[in-house]
Amino acid sequence: MNLLINTTKAVFLLTAIFISTSTFAITYTSVNSGAWDNTVNVWSTDGGASACGCEPGTASAGNDIIINHIITNTNDLVFHATSTITVNAGGTLSMPLNKLNMWNANIIVNGSVVIKDAYYAVGSITTINATGNMTFTSNFDIENGGTVTLDGGWIISQGNIKLHSGSILNVNSGFIDVQNGNIENQGTINIGSDACFHIDNGGFVNKGIGIVNGTGAVHITTNGVVTNEGTWSVTVDWCAADGGVDLPIAENCATGDCFNVVLPVDLTDFSAAAVANDFVQLEWTTASENNSDYFAVMSSQDGKIWEEIGTVNAAGTTTETQYYSFEDYNVRYGTTYFKLIQVDFNNDTYESEVISVSIAGKEVEIGVSPNPINNDEVLTISNLEEGSGQVNIMNISGRVVITQKIDANQTNVRIQLSDLLPGIYIVGVEQLGAYKTKRLVIME
Repeated sequence: MNLLINTTKAVFLLTAIFISTSTFAITYTSVNSGAWDNTVNVWSTDGGASACGCEPGTASAGNDIIINHIITNTNDLVFHATSTITVNAGGTLSMPLNKLNMWNANIIVNGSVVIKDAYYAVGSITTINATGNMTFTSNFDIENGGTVTLDGGWIISQGNIKLHSGSILNVNSGFIDVQNGNIENQGTINIGSDACFHIDNGGFVNKGIGIVNGTGAVHITTNGVVTNEGTWSVTVDWCAADGGVDLPIAENCATGDCFNVVLPVDLTDFSAAAVANDFVQLEWTTASENNSDYFAVMSSQDGKIWEEIGTVNAAGTTTETQYYSFEDYNVRYGTTYFKLIQVDFNNDTYESEVISVSIAGKEVEIGVSPNPINNDEVLTISNLEEGSGQVNIMNISGRVVITQKIDANQTNVRIQLSDLLPGIYIVGVEQLGAYKTKRLVIME
């Protein structure tokens, strides 16, 4: 009897926990562009009526996210337990240095998503519709039980795409473009008649348990082989720069929709170079453009927080090669990161890869006064750069005896020296990748 009562209580308790967890599922809707972790004015929990002063967090179990604006993120994201991310037309989720992990969760893309790499596990469903696109700056993995469906949009991968056993990739219509990477299939790929895989400088391997079905095409334009070790439908055409292995049909480069799909911008080159440490020269080239309005040039000191430093008008629609350049005269010593955001006339956005350039710091004279100084006086350090940093005062042995932070807009720092013994010291100032030093004498 006691066992029955205890079991009943346990069932009631678990039911209560389940109901409680389900009750508190939240839908976050963007109301402004900004950072994912913005807790001021980016997110709403009342359907977009007002900002909630909150943020979704980096791990979600059961919560839904609706993105209508440009949202940037600098952390890996984890979604599970039926969570759904919806990126609406005109909305962007940008996290080119971070990973998206999903299981038993969904993502619906009608806008733009840029991520480093993705891990779709059991029960995860991704749907990319006609106005949607996803760009992976690294790799794209679909694990056992994961499903990705492309319905008219496009996927760009700047790394490898791998389908594991039990995974499904439905390319009903649209375009998958793999740049400098390979496709390995151990699952099932279904390619519609209005769909195509395009690979540049990589291969396509259908492993022994892999299945390729449909009526579309796989085309490799540069340095690659199509290899079949599994099941390949005779209605799926293929064409490869370096031929094919064990395909059930002959190569056919005249069919498939690869030649009919035009990406908004086919960016073929993007580079940055320091010119005499005076400015950074950015150059990029496009092979074709479709409905392209302008490029926003973005800069970052850490690869996470970005600012727009200028725009360059694009060519609209063209199939001719276009050459662009931009000069950044706001020289920052150390490593600076750059990327392009291409904006079309519909205000849809597409991001480039991230590149970087390093500029060696210059030794700049700093002001230290008075010098010599009595240890009951206040030391003033002047001629500081406009940027956050740190002042270190070291004794003759190199041990740091005083440390003080420098705020971004400070032009001088005042330091009390009453705790220091008379002697010779070194004042070191670290700012913007440059390290400046000066000898200091403290007297009694």
